[in-house]
Amino acid sequence: MDDKIFYINFEYMTRVYPYEASDRVKNFGVLEQYRDKMYTLREMNEIIADLIVRTPYIRNAMSLKISVKRGASYHHILDIMNYEYDDQVRSDDECIEFLYN
Repeated sequence: MDDKIFYINFEYMTRVYPYEASDRVKNFGVLEQYRDKMYTLREMNEIIADLIVRTPYIRNAMSLKISVKRGASYHHILDIMNYEYDDQVRSDDECIEFLYN
């Protein structure tokens, strides 16, 4: 597929803090570079692989859910767990960072 039809759905990116319900992410930090852009299947799969390796997270949040769509359909739903959330101090700006660079 050479058409640029895949995108990260920033409208419904969510995170979960301990003892709280999931809530939408407002500060996309390192993921902001992908906002409002369309990608080919190959490009999107490379981005997904990079996200898996570099592990985006929000300090002290238990998980971050990122959905990748093709039109109205889901291509991938990444529910990235933060196994080190107990050892992290919650940040006021809730910015997404990479665990590994």
